[in-house]
Amino acid sequence: MDVAMQRNVPVLMTEYNSVACGGSNISSTVSFSWLLSYLESLNEFNVQFGAALWAIDVGLKAASMNYTAVYLHTREYGVQYNLFDPPTPEDSISSGWRTGSPYYSALFLTEVGDPTGSVIVDLDLQNSTTDQSATIAGYGVYTDAGRRRDRLVILNYASPTSADEDAIQQFHIPANLTHKVFCRILTAPDVTEKTNITWAGQTVGQNGDLEGEQQTSTIDCKAGCSINVPGPGAALVWLDSEAKLFMGNSTIAPYQYSSNEMRGSILSDMTTWMILAPVVFGTMAFVF
Repeated sequence: MDVAMQRNVPVLMTEYNSVACGGSNISSTVSFSWLLSYLESLNEFNVQFGAALWAIDVGLKAASMNYTAVYLHTREYGVQYNLFDPPTPEDSISSGWRTGSPYYSALFLTEVGDPTGSVIVDLDLQNSTTDQSATIAGYGVYTDAGRRRDRLVILNYASPTSADEDAIQQFHIPANLTHKVFCRILTAPDVTEKTNITWAGQTVGQNGDLEGEQQTSTIDCKAGCSINVPGPGAALVWLDSEAKLFMGNSTIAPYQYSSNEMRGSILSDMTTWMILAPVVFGTMAFVF
């Protein structure tokens, strides 16, 4: 990566998703029970909400490592990790589309970056870059070649083990950073959920369109504020009070935005920037 940056050569990851080569079509000829169990578990993970959080995490981690671009992979009909599948290989106009959890990752990531380029920084919350037991991760998003704080991405992998358990994580944004923030949430009841997934209050229906009312929280943050991220879930937080937010149904043209027109979000010109993110147990405090 260092050599590529020195020579100004783009570095692309041309394919990534939750398992290599689309997973496995498990055969009845598999004789090793442990292998069969392992392959089944891979196929299950491919379609679960945990895979959606993972795909966001990996995409942003790659950006923070100076990848120019990474491509979330999808394949022919019937592959478990596909972003979506029609009802049958021959029928693309009837109801009954299947939407995979990585599609929600794509919706989320599309709103992370800025058309002019964004700098992505891993905040290393809860030592997430080295501690495999960490249940949270966070990324700072900068614009203007890394000089302006723009957005925060917070991931909470914690999943309730009972109906009355609260897996919410609270994150604190300090005073005098911004007048107000906007927040959208990606969430599901637990990490194993396959269909009851919502992004900003909307779920992809059987016709492939987003159903439900789009939800964006506006939070007064002049004196500091808290962001509650459900477990499991991810929050995208805009720090700019004049932020451009996508409004409407992202699966159906035309695209509309709440402020000046924005024609997509491309993560480019990635540079690693140092950032300080002290952790207070129970509440994560951002200083960046």
